[in-house]
Amino acid sequence: MFVEVNKKELVKAIDEYYDYLETDFPLKNDGYTLYFTAYFKQINDSLSRYVINPIFYIQDLKYTSCQFIAVAHGHLVFFTIHSNNQAREFEHPDIFLSEDTYIEIMKKYFPKDYEEELNIKKYGKTYRKILNWDCKSYYLTLLRDSLIDKQMLHGWEDMKVEITMDGKKELY
Repeated sequence: MFVEVNKKELVKAIDEYYDYLETDFPLKNDGYTLYFTAYFKQINDSLSRYVINPIFYIQDLKYTSCQFIAVAHGHLVFFTIHSNNQAREFEHPDIFLSEDTYIEIMKKYFPKDYEEELNIKKYGKTYRKILNWDCKSYYLTLLRDSLIDKQMLHGWEDMKVEITMDGKKELY
């Protein structure tokens, strides 16, 4: 059902990000799963960026324009490819998980979250927060197909990041 991430730098970054979350934001092992998204955006004809974020609530999957789910060293990553019109994608995504697919994914891969989702619907409980908002995102910048910069920063997918290109610092 899932694709495998085979770009070594991306798999390594996913492992590093997972380790960061486990170290700085330890989760109690109550049967819940740690999951995150990887947003891909083409910045210009030669630069592209992946931004890896945690999913704060499993319910966020309903509102993420996830194009595919991948596995990297056993970690599930929900990939989204952004266009240059991110505001439109958020309000009216071209591709998103249907309610049936969302429920199917939860039942099969996140049974504890699925059980909680049923309780929320039945009893109106609030959503369980998985991580706090203080965690950083992981920004990976590629020049053509080579990783040239990686930074852990507070911010969102479309945030410009300062990188060094040809000896000059620039925002991309």
